[in-house]
Amino acid sequence: FDLRLHDHPALRHAAQRRRPVHIVFAWSDEEDAAQGDWQLAGTAAAFWLHHAIASLGASLRQKYGQQLVVRTGKTIAATLLQAAKEADADEVVTSSACEPAGPAGRTTDADVKRTLEAAGIRFCSFNSFLLQDITEVRVDMGTYRGHFGTLTPFHHAHMTRPPVPQPAPEAPALQVPCKAIGDEGIDALGFARMPLRKDGSVVDWGTPILQAWDISEEAALATLRRFLAPGGGLRRYEKDRQLADASAVTRISPYLRFGMLSCRLMYHEMRAAGAKEQSIVYWRRLVWRDLAYWQLMLFPQMRNEPIRAHYAGQTWNQDPKALEKWQRGQTGYPLVDAGMRELWTTGWMAQNARMVAAILLCEHLNIHWVEGERWFHHTLVDADQAINPMMWQNAGKSGLDQWNFTMNAATAGRTQDPRGEYIRRWCPELAKLPQKFLHCPWEAPEHVLREAGVEIGPRGNYPERIVIDLRAAAKKSADAIREQRKRCREWINDQGYDLIRLPSGATLAHDGQKFRVFTKPEYRNT
Repeated sequence: FDLRLHDHPALRHAAQRRRPVHIVFAWSDEEDAAQGDWQLAGTAAAFWLHHAIASLGASLRQKYGQQLVVRTGKTIAATLLQAAKEADADEVVTSSACEPAGPAGRTTDADVKRTLEAAGIRFCSFNSFLLQDITEVRVDMGTYRGHFGTLTPFHHAHMTRPPVPQPAPEAPALQVPCKAIGDEGIDALGFARMPLRKDGSVVDWGTPILQAWDISEEAALATLRRFLAPGGGLRRYEKDRQLADASAVTRISPYLRFGMLSCRLMYHEMRAAGAKEQSIVYWRRLVWRDLAYWQLMLFPQMRNEPIRAHYAGQTWNQDPKALEKWQRGQTGYPLVDAGMRELWTTGWMAQNARMVAAILLCEHLNIHWVEGERWFHHTLVDADQAINPMMWQNAGKSGLDQWNFTMNAATAGRTQDPRGEYIRRWCPELAKLPQKFLHCPWEAPEHVLREAGVEIGPRGNYPERIVIDLRAAAKKSADAIREQRKRCREWINDQGYDLIRLPSGATLAHDGQKFRVFTKPEYRNT
């Protein structure tokens, strides 16, 4: 998706042809449903997409007097062909797909291209969703710069590509067609349709998201520029990015996810603002994003299957009640509960809050990483088909870059929410606790709990901890990984590193070979 006017090469190309332009958003419920757990319909991201399309339509009317047409059908290819014939178009242009399959997938792009060209209509796509055309990135594993699939070797390969293009100027004008084509209207997509209770009343989970966000291209640009401006969040990012209240981060991920903000414009404005000198971590965020899509291209099943395929038989905790407590922010660990409640309400939470929640689920509860990925896909407004599985694979230790750190749900709040304001906002039942006990209410004496109106337990207003001994729990989940590795010794080298077979198109000279990937010392040394 590239739902914006700025830096939109496809839109500019259409304008330069000086012919009538029809702007069409095409969708197929069937192609979306074929994605199974990863379909967009019914998710918080789909709700965001509805409003992003509406915002783009308003911008097109205001700037160009243009109408954004919505069309649906059995396939996107057939839908676009019908629209193109109605418009008497000789060319269809769009942004290149970056996902393997689905409505925004490369298989759909290929289907559209075949269908249109068979009818004598040209098809042209532009890489404008990522910094680089990831299909052309090959890492050099002959020179050690880090393990395969980690950021450093990918970053080196990424930077050897041609420079990131400057943002394309906005199209000065678009020729309005004399005759409009049929428009089903945005509600035909069903992205903002709310579920009904048994009594027929509406479950309106969308309003809190609208209250938390300005879903518009203008807001995306303003948010970025406010962050990069002197005195903005960038100067604090390196030191304070761990804060759960997101006061030192940009909160622009959903705008990037749906192309409301150009990553190329962001890259060049970051460069002009001296982002590399102020925070090397922030400077590399967009390359890290390209890395996620590169991994998804190479491992198209990574949303469901471990990249380290020999981890597939690992033993996981199947307790549905534990999973539900985690999902609903009822774990008994205030920082995790606050984050999961913010996610459920607003569709977002800060990166470090996501990480501590993921570690509790995978490392301490030993619940399969796919369960966390599935929940985030359903609830995040920035649910990204590449970044989300890459993060969860690494959290579950089956990804290419196993997290070589941990976060303690009992103590992380002291650094992520040092003043306790975040927990007091999202866990109001704990708001009256003294700061000393806010992150660990189980340590508070009974009289302190009573005075604060807190009662812990099944009959109280705050849950008991879902797991008490985090260290023992972490050892148990690590043992499950070690046991699985023992069953697959042919995929472990003599130094204890996991091996994978490098996929075609990944490297300069090592495709198809068994190659070692980063493996935590605690797994290698046993």
